[in-house]
Amino acid sequence: MKVEKYSSEYDGSFNNEEFTSNSAQLKKDTKLYKKYPLYKDPPLSYWLQNKQNIQGITTPPDYLQPFKKNTTFSKPLEEILDESHSE
Repeated sequence: MKVEKYSSEYDGSFNNEEFTSNSAQLKKDTKLYKKYPLYKDPPLSYWLQNKQNIQGITTPPDYLQPFKKNTTFSKPLEEILDESHSE
């Protein structure tokens, strides 16, 4: 019995063995990277841009990393009201 090579739709459409990454080109183009720093800007989303209009949202402790763990919601209300929040 002859077994054929397994092939999926993904393999046929997206998995090209002849593909070569241009990461070397990205490393060479430091001028472009300095103009558009991908990993130093805070993430933007609908929720961050409209957080003033949405009720019941806790303020993230760090604006540059709003999706990190935030334990503010689990503290008693008295402790939260006593803390100063900077925006």
